[in-house]
Amino acid sequence: MRQDDPSTMGLLEHLEELRQRLIWAIIAITMGTLIGVFLTQPVLRALTAPLGDRLPFASSPTTPPAVFIKVAILIGLVLAMPVIMYQLFQFLAPGLKPNERRYILIGAPTAALSFALGVIFAATVLLPAAIPFLQGFLPGIVEQRYCIHEYISF
Repeated sequence: MRQDDPSTMGLLEHLEELRQRLIWAIIAITMGTLIGVFLTQPVLRALTAPLGDRLPFASSPTTPPAVFIKVAILIGLVLAMPVIMYQLFQFLAPGLKPNERRYILIGAPTAALSFALGVIFAATVLLPAAIPFLQGFLPGIVEQRYCIHEYISF
Protein backbone atom coordinates (compact mmCIF):
# COMPACT_ATOMS: atom_id res chain seq x y z
CA MET A 1 0.00 0.00 0.00
CA ARG A 2 1.41 3.37 -1.03
CA GLN A 3 1.66 6.02 1.64
CA ASP A 4 1.39 9.77 1.03
CA ASP A 5 4.34 10.81 3.17
CA PRO A 6 7.56 9.97 1.27
CA SER A 7 9.60 10.07 4.46
CA THR A 8 7.65 7.08 5.79
CA MET A 9 7.67 5.06 2.58
CA GLY A 10 9.54 1.79 2.75
CA LEU A 11 11.88 0.36 0.15
CA LEU A 12 9.13 -1.51 -1.69
CA GLU A 13 6.97 1.62 -1.91
CA HIS A 14 9.93 3.59 -3.31
CA LEU A 15 10.59 0.86 -5.86
CA GLU A 16 6.91 0.83 -6.87
CA GLU A 17 7.02 4.62 -7.29
CA LEU A 18 10.15 4.29 -9.43
CA ARG A 19 8.50 1.58 -11.52
CA GLN A 20 5.48 3.79 -12.19
CA ARG A 21 7.70 6.74 -13.16
CA LEU A 22 9.74 4.54 -15.51
CA ILE A 23 6.57 3.20 -17.14
CA TRP A 24 5.41 6.75 -17.88
CA ALA A 25 8.85 7.63 -19.28
CA ILE A 26 8.84 4.53 -21.53
CA ILE A 27 5.33 5.36 -22.75
CA ALA A 28 6.49 8.90 -23.57
CA ILE A 29 9.55 7.61 -25.46
CA THR A 30 7.37 5.14 -27.39
CA MET A 31 4.87 7.85 -28.35
CA GLY A 32 7.69 10.23 -29.28
CA THR A 33 9.32 7.55 -31.42
CA LEU A 34 6.04 6.88 -33.22
CA ILE A 35 5.84 10.59 -34.02
CA GLY A 36 9.54 10.47 -34.95
CA VAL A 37 8.80 7.84 -37.60
CA PHE A 38 6.86 10.48 -39.53
CA LEU A 39 9.51 13.17 -38.99
CA THR A 40 12.58 11.10 -39.83
CA GLN A 41 12.78 11.83 -43.56
CA PRO A 42 12.39 15.63 -43.20
CA VAL A 43 14.96 15.63 -40.39
CA LEU A 44 17.41 13.57 -42.49
CA ARG A 45 16.90 15.93 -45.44
CA ALA A 46 17.64 18.91 -43.20
CA LEU A 47 20.73 17.24 -41.72
CA THR A 48 22.14 16.27 -45.12
CA ALA A 49 21.35 19.65 -46.73
CA PRO A 50 24.90 20.98 -46.05
CA LEU A 51 26.22 18.27 -48.41
CA GLY A 52 24.57 20.04 -51.32
CA ASP A 53 23.95 17.77 -54.30
CA ARG A 54 26.12 14.98 -52.87
CA LEU A 55 24.10 12.13 -51.40
CA PRO A 56 25.55 10.04 -48.59
CA PHE A 57 25.88 6.34 -49.33
CA ALA A 58 24.85 3.23 -47.42
CA SER A 59 27.69 0.84 -46.65
CA SER A 60 25.41 -2.18 -46.25
CA PRO A 61 21.82 -3.19 -47.02
CA THR A 62 20.87 -2.73 -43.38
CA THR A 63 22.26 0.80 -43.08
CA PRO A 64 19.17 2.72 -44.32
CA PRO A 65 16.69 1.01 -41.97
CA ALA A 66 19.18 1.24 -39.09
CA VAL A 67 19.64 4.97 -39.67
CA PHE A 68 15.87 5.44 -40.01
CA ILE A 69 15.23 3.68 -36.70
CA LYS A 70 18.10 5.49 -34.96
CA VAL A 71 16.85 8.91 -36.04
CA ALA A 72 13.23 8.05 -35.13
CA ILE A 73 14.33 6.97 -31.64
CA LEU A 74 16.45 10.10 -31.18
CA ILE A 75 13.48 12.25 -32.21
CA GLY A 76 11.36 10.26 -29.77
CA LEU A 77 13.83 10.88 -26.95
CA VAL A 78 13.91 14.61 -27.69
CA LEU A 79 10.11 14.80 -27.80
CA ALA A 80 9.77 12.73 -24.62
CA MET A 81 12.41 14.64 -22.67
CA PRO A 82 9.93 16.99 -20.91
CA VAL A 83 7.93 13.99 -19.66
CA ILE A 84 11.10 12.15 -18.63
CA MET A 85 12.39 15.18 -16.72
CA TYR A 86 8.99 15.69 -15.06
CA GLN A 87 8.88 12.06 -13.94
CA LEU A 88 12.44 12.30 -12.62
CA PHE A 89 11.62 15.48 -10.72
CA GLN A 90 8.44 14.00 -9.27
CA PHE A 91 10.39 10.98 -8.06
CA LEU A 92 13.20 13.04 -6.52
CA ALA A 93 11.18 16.03 -5.23
CA PRO A 94 9.99 14.45 -1.96
CA GLY A 95 13.61 13.99 -0.89
CA LEU A 96 14.68 17.53 -1.73
CA LYS A 97 14.77 20.55 0.55
CA PRO A 98 12.67 23.57 -0.53
CA ASN A 99 15.70 25.56 -1.69
CA GLU A 100 16.94 22.56 -3.71
CA ARG A 101 13.53 22.28 -5.39
CA ARG A 102 13.65 25.97 -6.24
CA TYR A 103 17.08 25.57 -7.87
CA ILE A 104 15.80 22.69 -9.98
CA LEU A 105 12.63 24.53 -10.96
CA ILE A 106 14.74 27.47 -12.16
CA GLY A 107 17.67 25.48 -13.55
CA ALA A 108 15.80 22.80 -15.49
CA PRO A 109 13.92 25.16 -17.85
CA THR A 110 17.09 27.22 -18.29
CA ALA A 111 19.07 24.08 -19.18
CA ALA A 112 16.33 22.91 -21.57
CA LEU A 113 16.26 26.28 -23.32
CA SER A 114 20.07 26.32 -23.55
CA PHE A 115 20.04 22.80 -25.02
CA ALA A 116 17.39 23.74 -27.60
CA LEU A 117 19.28 26.89 -28.59
CA GLY A 118 22.50 24.86 -28.86
CA VAL A 119 20.84 22.32 -31.16
CA ILE A 120 19.44 25.10 -33.34
CA PHE A 121 22.83 26.83 -33.45
CA ALA A 122 24.63 23.60 -34.33
CA ALA A 123 22.15 22.72 -37.09
CA THR A 124 21.94 26.19 -38.65
CA VAL A 125 25.44 27.60 -38.13
CA LEU A 126 28.04 25.00 -37.14
CA LEU A 127 27.10 22.07 -39.39
CA PRO A 128 26.78 24.17 -42.58
CA ALA A 129 30.16 25.76 -41.80
CA ALA A 130 31.90 22.56 -40.69
CA ILE A 131 31.10 20.46 -43.76
CA PRO A 132 32.80 22.75 -46.34
CA PHE A 133 35.71 23.29 -43.94
CA LEU A 134 36.24 19.55 -43.46
CA GLN A 135 35.83 18.91 -47.20
CA GLY A 136 38.74 21.29 -47.81
CA PHE A 137 41.28 18.86 -46.37
CA LEU A 138 43.36 16.91 -48.90
CA PRO A 139 41.50 18.06 -52.03
CA GLY A 140 42.42 16.05 -55.10
CA ILE A 141 44.03 13.38 -52.92
CA VAL A 142 41.01 11.95 -51.13
CA GLU A 143 37.53 11.51 -52.53
CA GLN A 144 35.16 12.53 -49.79
CA ARG A 145 32.09 10.34 -49.67
CA TYR A 146 29.98 10.05 -46.58
CA CYS A 147 28.33 6.96 -45.18
CA ILE A 148 24.91 8.03 -43.90
CA HIS A 149 25.39 6.15 -40.63
CA GLU A 150 28.67 7.90 -39.85
CA TYR A 151 27.37 11.25 -41.07
CA ILE A 152 24.33 11.09 -38.76
CA SER A 153 26.57 10.04 -35.86
CA PHE A 154 28.80 13.05 -36.59
